[in-house]
Amino acid sequence: MPWQVVLCAYKNDDTPLGHAFVAVTCNGVTSAAAGLSPSAKKLSGGGVMGLLGAMIPAQGVVWNERPSLALPGIKKRAWDVDENDAVKVLNKINADRRSFSGPVTDDSNTPAASLIKQDEDPGGPTYQLLVANCVVYALDLVATAGIDVSVFRRSISSPAQLMGAL
Repeated sequence: MPWQVVLCAYKNDDTPLGHAFVAVTCNGVTSAAAGLSPSAKKLSGGGVMGLLGAMIPAQGVVWNERPSLALPGIKKRAWDVDENDAVKVLNKINADRRSFSGPVTDDSNTPAASLIKQDEDPGGPTYQLLVANCVVYALDLVATAGIDVSVFRRSISSPAQLMGAL
């Protein structure tokens, strides 16, 4: 199958927690890459204050994660999916970003590259570090494609743990 949903995780110097996100590819070309993060405003205090801010539920931001695909040390796991399941993931990303005028129907002939409006300011669902974080969101995206992620949900709550499982 030419379509894939790719679960990605990495650690960086910005946070000891790391980050997780999902990419959707077609024939090896990335159609979208998206992950949930707290808003910059929520983390504006940095350090302990920023970490405490991330523990309080608030609107998150679904970011374009294409640049993250090139980071060193990134871990990935890909699943082959059909086009309908890939479009379901793209539609969920669009709906969560709250920046697209409406979901593209699964039977649309719209090119995959235009399903995500990367140049608009993103919105996002609620972010909370312990229960509604980037790992939970990434696994939700993968599950949208009909992929069983229960093995990950049972034992993984942070990007560092996810990296070990990929």
